[in-house]
Amino acid sequence: MATSTSLCCLPNELLTQIAECFHHKADLVRLACVSKKLRPIAEDVIYRSADVSKNVRPIAAPNDLFLLLRTLLARPDLANKIKVLYLCTVRRNRAEKYEQGGLNLNDLREQSLSKLKGLGHGKGDPWYTMTAASIESAFAGLLLALVPNLEELKMHVFDHLRGDFCPDLVLALFGTPSLPIAVIPTIRNIKGLSIMADHFPMLSHDFANLTSLDLDHLGTRNMLRLNGPNSLRGAVSIKKLEVKLPVQFTETFVVKYLGVRFEDLLAALGYPALTHLKLNFYNEGCRCKEGHILELSKFIEEFRSVFASLVELKFGFEDVHDVGDQQWILCNSEPVKLKLKQITTLQHLSIPHQFLLNPISEEPSIYDVLPSSIQELNIFAPQRRILSALKEIADERTHLPDLSRIVLRCRDYNMSALQIWTDEDGLWEDLNSRGIVSVVECLERGKSSIMPRNSDPEEDEDEDEDEDEDEDEDEDEDEDEGEDEGDVRDEDDEDDDNYENELD
Repeated sequence: MATSTSLCCLPNELLTQIAECFHHKADLVRLACVSKKLRPIAEDVIYRSADVSKNVRPIAAPNDLFLLLRTLLARPDLANKIKVLYLCTVRRNRAEKYEQGGLNLNDLREQSLSKLKGLGHGKGDPWYTMTAASIESAFAGLLLALVPNLEELKMHVFDHLRGDFCPDLVLALFGTPSLPIAVIPTIRNIKGLSIMADHFPMLSHDFANLTSLDLDHLGTRNMLRLNGPNSLRGAVSIKKLEVKLPVQFTETFVVKYLGVRFEDLLAALGYPALTHLKLNFYNEGCRCKEGHILELSKFIEEFRSVFASLVELKFGFEDVHDVGDQQWILCNSEPVKLKLKQITTLQHLSIPHQFLLNPISEEPSIYDVLPSSIQELNIFAPQRRILSALKEIADERTHLPDLSRIVLRCRDYNMSALQIWTDEDGLWEDLNSRGIVSVVECLERGKSSIMPRNSDPEEDEDEDEDEDEDEDEDEDEDEDEGEDEGDVRDEDDEDDDNYENELD
């Protein structure tokens, strides 16, 4: 008996894995047109993640959220497939601009109002009123109510097209300070949330399954708006916290005279038992040459509440390419001294050299700074002293028995990667023989190398240049082929276009 080799004979689990290998939505749309069996498989992948963050700025093109909302109102079954959503919107009526961009907002508004009535928000309800007035953020609120299986949400809501973020997020989405019953299942199901710090009052609501929180641009103004311990009780169960915050929070002057401390945020969140903490610093003030002392050792004391649970700690910068701010921060920073030693559960540490060790003095030893539990050490902008510290590790392996990987992320303004790549003192061989993998990255050139290197750095650069030239030639050939092909279309293209229109 002949065995069928048709793609449709494969089990759905395998078909889903095949569909996940398609990197372009257009290919998935074509796959959905192949057969009735493949259509739901392709739709699962297409709608698993939705990015409707484009076209929020002052342009005529409609915000992509309208296109997604139109599809979900016509196909409610697709709404249950969405697990990840990236959403940007503005609390303004932009109907005229959108209609200029080709969107029939009148039909979508009537469909949205009809749906709101079905959810119990009829005439006279603030949410209904906002939608009838074509306030864009109200449509975004309806979109959230339609996706009950959402697990990850990244959301930015603007008060103004030019970039002012909305502090009263729930009010902007639903017209009231309380969450509508229709959206509560979505909120309770979310596991990962990424919002602007201006939106953090939303965290007072019940995010029952929230385990990961990303707060973007936490500033002094936001901290002054906290209402005390447990005021953001909706995030009490988080395990992973990422915050972009001013480096001035490590400055004694700010802490003392403004009464702003990072610990206040942890208290408002209910002192969650964090396992992962990532802090990206930015400079909220000017780069004064003198008078600023950034005391990392005192700052670390402010998250003492997570010392017993923290597994991963990362210190970084908001913009890794802003060399001016980086240098100012590093030059005014005092090392953490012996504070990290107290985090006995710490396994992964990413930290600038000048936060970790004094770049001039040999004291304290790296063993006096790091807990013995460390497994991976990532050093940003290392200086010459780091080589002697690594030699200490190689010579006295028993002090850090679990350490298996070291990464040096080099900046030319401190010590360039080229200086390390050409080091011939046998350090990298010693580390390698002791079971420690060493990686050196050059951030300026976007290159990295596992140490010890087996080739000359200059030869590698020549090879990279040749590869770039070959890629450019291949791209030129592809463009020429595309021009020769002209506008040749397959017979099924018209059906594909119709399905693309249906899926927006």
